Amino acid sequence: MKSVLFLVGVILVLSVIRLAVEGTGEPSARGDSEASSNQTALQQGTPAWRVGAVCDQAGNCIHGDQKVVSRAEWGKRWPFTTEEVVLVCVRDLGPMGQFLVVGGMPWAANGGAQTFARVRGLTMDINGTDLPVRSFDADKDARADKFWAEQPPPEEWPADEPWGARNSISDVGIALSRMGCT
Repeated sequence: MKSVLFLVGVILVLSVIRLAVEGTGEPSARGDSEASSNQTALQQGTPAWRVGAVCDQAGNCIHGDQKVVSRAEWGKRWPFTTEEVVLVCVRDLGPMGQFLVVGGMPWAANGGAQTFARVRGLTMDINGTDLPVRSFDADKDARADKFWAEQPPPEEWPADEPWGARNSISDVGIALSRMGCT
């Protein structure tokens, strides 16, 4: 029964994506494909990565709302090793539409988005290149470990013992929900 409900949910989401794409009047809703220099963008105070459409393996594409967030804004709550991150909210997908661009790579921000990205073979246009949406989970994709900041160990933790705990990314989900991905 659960798998039938999941399948019905996927079909419903795909219908919403197709309607959104057809509503644009474009054969492909992909973003502008002209690449920009990350260094120049950072110097100009704009996001280092231009984010275009999220597409599935069948060619259905949809744009999301974007918001650049930074270490300077979030302070001690900042969970990343980079200075800025682009939050991407595809409202029509609800919580399954919560994505991040960290280190120039697109990531699914929660379990629902991770499953949806894997099942549908999602890609995201970053600076004119379609890149696979990966799972921002160090247990599922070791590349996430590079961008997810380690939480400092408690003072009583033995110095010779590995710690490995990561900062919470719950504020990312809250920010994406406030953008409309609920």
